[in-house]
Amino acid sequence: MAKELRPYQKEAIIAVQNALQRGVKKQIIVLPTGCGKTYTAVKTLADFKRKMWCVDREELLEQAGVAFLSDLAPDVPVAKLVDQNGGLIEFINNVKSQGVFAPPEYDVFKKIGIVKAEHFDIDSEIILSSIQTLHRRLDRIPKDHFDAIVQDECHGSCSTTARKIINYFTPRLLLGLTATPHRADGGNLGDIYDDIVYQYPMLKAFEEGYLCELDAIQIRTDLNLDNVKTTAGEFNQRDLRQEVDTDARNNLIYESYKKYADGKLNVIFCVDIEHAKNVTQKLTEKGEKAEIFVSDQEVTSDRRGTLNRFKSGEITHLVNVGLFTTGMDVPSIGCITMARPTKSLTLFMQMIGRGTRTLPGTIDGIDNPEGRREAIAKSNKPNCLVLDICDSSYRHKLVNTWSLDQDKPVEQRLFTTTKKKEKIIESREKLFQANRAKDQRVSLFPLPKVVLSDSIRMKDPATMNQLMFLDKLGYDVKNYQYSKGDANRLISNAPASVAQIYVLKKNKYDVSKGVTIAEARLAFEQIEKKKFSL
Repeated sequence: MAKELRPYQKEAIIAVQNALQRGVKKQIIVLPTGCGKTYTAVKTLADFKRKMWCVDREELLEQAGVAFLSDLAPDVPVAKLVDQNGGLIEFINNVKSQGVFAPPEYDVFKKIGIVKAEHFDIDSEIILSSIQTLHRRLDRIPKDHFDAIVQDECHGSCSTTARKIINYFTPRLLLGLTATPHRADGGNLGDIYDDIVYQYPMLKAFEEGYLCELDAIQIRTDLNLDNVKTTAGEFNQRDLRQEVDTDARNNLIYESYKKYADGKLNVIFCVDIEHAKNVTQKLTEKGEKAEIFVSDQEVTSDRRGTLNRFKSGEITHLVNVGLFTTGMDVPSIGCITMARPTKSLTLFMQMIGRGTRTLPGTIDGIDNPEGRREAIAKSNKPNCLVLDICDSSYRHKLVNTWSLDQDKPVEQRLFTTTKKKEKIIESREKLFQANRAKDQRVSLFPLPKVVLSDSIRMKDPATMNQLMFLDKLGYDVKNYQYSKGDANRLISNAPASVAQIYVLKKNKYDVSKGVTIAEARLAFEQIEKKKFSL
């Protein structure tokens, strides 16, 4: 039976069509994880003759293929067949090798062509391509060969290989899909795409009952990350692991799970493989069923088998590094453990998004938000718990559930369930009155607001001095392209030095949320002006 499009999916498809009529060919759709980006794109491309789907991970390639095939043949158990045959590529190869002897219901699989490794089938109706393979074979494909191209997880579109592909082809539509419209390298997607034509906020998806709400618990540690270096805008991986991969902190992961989420399927995000190994060992020592899930085949020899054991509940904890950020659909996940500190909003939201899917069938057939929210509340997964292991830092601007929600009104918080919000609102006035006598106000100066230039010249290529500075900060200036605006923003947002922060604290500036180079520079200008005005 064919799936029905949800209202926001219909809106997204109409937005794409309207933008095309206006001449906008390079578009982005932003939908939260779990809201059906893949299926929305499949239906968007229904009237295009030949379409290509570009991915950088095999899991995403398989996910797109299953979505296309399920739409073309709703009565065929596509996902089950693919899983039983060891994967989409293996099953397609098997069907095509049988030729006319293949069962008639398998004809739909012949509509899919693969461009990956030794596979190079570009004449099928639907092409699933690996970016890593495609960019090396462009000279074998006409520029206008595809009517439409989808760039999945398009926040990664700025690598040299992805840009090479985007710049080469001339489709009627280039459609970028993402849950997080922020470039992986820190740059601006506006340099590549013309417009974000449709965006569906996560908070709205919660309110309308299409996603399971998140309930965050911040687990405070006594670690401080000020001494961890920054590389390319993110924590240096080696430095970070040395700080956070401790027996005490790993034990805290176990204790927090047992206290708040015992029995829930739990995805744990770690810094690197060594960290994942140590967390897995700690959990198994404590009697928990945990397996490590990483790209290294020597460490995780059978990724599909490990994932299936997790889906079935045979194992409780999937301890992973990077692999579970995109392309993984396990609705039964009831807990996300953020054991990996990050400065990346994109990475953080990808990790969080693994837990927002509702259980199968929970909201099917319910056509109003109140009914869907009630059905979710009564299900075996009323919400997803986020165990946010929060370390401290004055120097770095950390992305976690606390930093994202701290300045928002209660009603707009992402990581607080509706039930908790209602209780907070009801008791807010009482708490305020009760604590008035105890409160002490500390007057700290806010850091100056940084306003960056939006001049048209900011779209020009970055200068040599800017590129040298970015290189010093650890950005890959050889494989990624940066504009002056990108460079200006990335350099401005780099963390201030420990010495600068010390001086700002001494001058009574609020540095509790971290300080950037640009904020420090403007604050020092203010300090100088005060000296001269005395």
